Amino acid sequence: MILNYKEIVELFSREGREFYRFICRSAGYRPSSLKLYRRAFVHRSVDAEENNERMEFLGDAVIEAVVSVVLCEVFPEWKEGDLSKLRSKLVCRQRLNGVAEALGFIERIRVHSHRVVEGSHIAGDAVEAFVAAVYLDGGMAKAEAFVRRHIADKKHIEEAVSEDEVKNYKSDLVNLGGRHGIEVFFVTRYIDGRSSLKQDRTDNFVSTVRIKDVDVADATGRSKKIAEQEAARKALEIISGDPEFWSRGTTAETAAPEAEEGAGGAGESAEGSPEE
Repeated sequence: MILNYKEIVELFSREGREFYRFICRSAGYRPSSLKLYRRAFVHRSVDAEENNERMEFLGDAVIEAVVSVVLCEVFPEWKEGDLSKLRSKLVCRQRLNGVAEALGFIERIRVHSHRVVEGSHIAGDAVEAFVAAVYLDGGMAKAEAFVRRHIADKKHIEEAVSEDEVKNYKSDLVNLGGRHGIEVFFVTRYIDGRSSLKQDRTDNFVSTVRIKDVDVADATGRSKKIAEQEAARKALEIISGDPEFWSRGTTAETAAPEAEEGAGGAGESAEGSPEE
């Protein structure tokens, strides 16, 4: 598909060329309809009919669908409730407002006064409308790529996981061990693309929970934090089914892993790993 005649003519103007390049850069592909993208930035305060409200509705559904898929991939054993909490963090207005700012959307929004944008949901709404434009113009694959790159990316997922409102299995496990006077260790290392430990092509780290010199559970993840959270979740599940876990094997209760294995108390090691 190509731009229609009117949109091609627009490219002869400086503003038209600049807007086209901006959309290509933001969407990650060459669009076939600039009209959809222009509408994505129109607030109802400047046009009661041709605004982005319906596109917000569609974009919201696309974002939620893609984020749900990503979270199921990253956390294959998390329960529905925890996945829902994490998804709500990733798609909340505050976070989408941040995406809009990072992509330079705010200055593009057509609104009766830009003073009302700050502290409101208008910028986040524009992100949803933009995703709808990508979906309508480029299809689901292009829309999914945009969401994965800017909303459900590694950085945003890690930030959301770290927030108190999302279940923090690692902290729960460390605190549980502390109540029993036993230290919990996380031995975490980087794994390359050829490793048989990789459960998914995006997994880059493997983490092992070690308690009383026993490897209780391990898990892989696309980042160090995610691998440790998943390993902690598995360990908590195992421990919950063993009421004598903390009282058994008292002779090794305080023994730390060997130094060469890189473990630190309640802490982590990333053996030979690059930065997260």
